[in-house]
Amino acid sequence: MGFETQFPLGIIANVAYLGARTYHLRASRQLNGLSGADFQRGHDDPNYLDQQVSNPFYGVLPSTVAMGQNPTIQAKYLMVPYPAFDGNIYNYTNASGSSRYDALLAKLENASPAAATLSVAASASSARLPGPSS
Repeated sequence: MGFETQFPLGIIANVAYLGARTYHLRASRQLNGLSGADFQRGHDDPNYLDQQVSNPFYGVLPSTVAMGQNPTIQAKYLMVPYPAFDGNIYNYTNASGSSRYDALLAKLENASPAAATLSVAASASSARLPGPSS
C-alpha cells in the first residue's frame, strides 16, 4: 500500500508500507522442562534446584544412562514431568510459531525537465520472530 503525490518544482514524493505476517510456523517446544514456579524459585534460590536428593532411578535404570549412575541427584532433574528421560523431550513440529515484518519505504524524486534528475530513497524495517506462544 502506498501513496504518491507531486509537489511544485517537479518533486514527486512516494511513501509505501510493506508488511507480512506468517502464522503456524514450525517451532520447537520443550515438553520436559521445569514449571514456571519452580524455575522462578530456583532463580531466587539456586540451592532449591541444585540440592542433592535421593535418586529414585538408581538401581532401577541401567548405569549406562545418567539417571541410573548415582544414588543422589540434583533436585531439578526430578521436578520435570518425565524425569526418567533426562530432561530432553522436544516437539520439533509444534506449529505455534509466527513472524511479523513491517517496512516503511519513502522516496523523493526531482523529475523537473529543467533540472538533472535527483532521487533519494530510504527504508526502515523491523522483523520479529516471537517464537512459540505456548
